[in-house]
Amino acid sequence: MEVMSVAKAIEARIQRLEKLCADLDKAGDTKAEAIMEYDKQLAIAIARLHRGKCPAMDTGGETPEPLPEKPPVMLIKKLAEGICSESRLALEQAKVRYTSLNTKIEALEATLSAKQSIFRHLDST
Repeated sequence: MEVMSVAKAIEARIQRLEKLCADLDKAGDTKAEAIMEYDKQLAIAIARLHRGKCPAMDTGGETPEPLPEKPPVMLIKKLAEGICSESRLALEQAKVRYTSLNTKIEALEATLSAKQSIFRHLDST
């Protein structure tokens, strides 16, 4: 390997790392917003279920599944989680995206470090 090709590879990795870091910032914001939205929707669903004012739950079938007027207290949290499943899906997808970007950054940092070591070795010879 010649010094210039290694230097170009280092520069390309640095640019990629900068882009991934910017993406990570956006993913962090998206994750935080998804957490906020899920928590809000869950609180609303729990309050409605507790008051007996929650609409029927969409189960993917032709007709929504009616909920009991006043469900048992032990079931309220689980029912509310089911009602908020779309918000939970968005939250989980945001978490996975954030974690994935972190993993990609760590891998890129490792390859950048290796290229820098090669560059130092080639530059000293």
